[in-house]
Amino acid sequence: MRNKPLLLGGIAALSCLTMAVPASALSVSLGGAGKAQTYYQRHQVEVTDTSTDACDVAVEYYRKKHPHKKRTVWVKTGSHTSNQSKYGSYIKKMRIHEDSWGSDRYSSWKS
Repeated sequence: MRNKPLLLGGIAALSCLTMAVPASALSVSLGGAGKAQTYYQRHQVEVTDTSTDACDVAVEYYRKKHPHKKRTVWVKTGSHTSNQSKYGSYIKKMRIHEDSWGSDRYSSWKS
């Protein structure tokens, strides 16, 4: 019984620490074409063109507030440049899209 207060204090501290941990960030890439990652506890996304092939790159994503509305942020300014979404509701899933000549390429969805 001596350790009961210590044990209860440890459990309370652990539960507070667990609540303070932010939601895990998402990160996705497409074979050298581009990459995207979320920021601010998955409320904002940034996409970067990582190649020199002159193809536009986008991140497609869905937010919690409007789960059926696909949103897109494009990078059309060239190699090694980025673009960001506005801050909004929680980002549920996303993927990279490269606008290639002939056929477009997509990464798999990540949530």
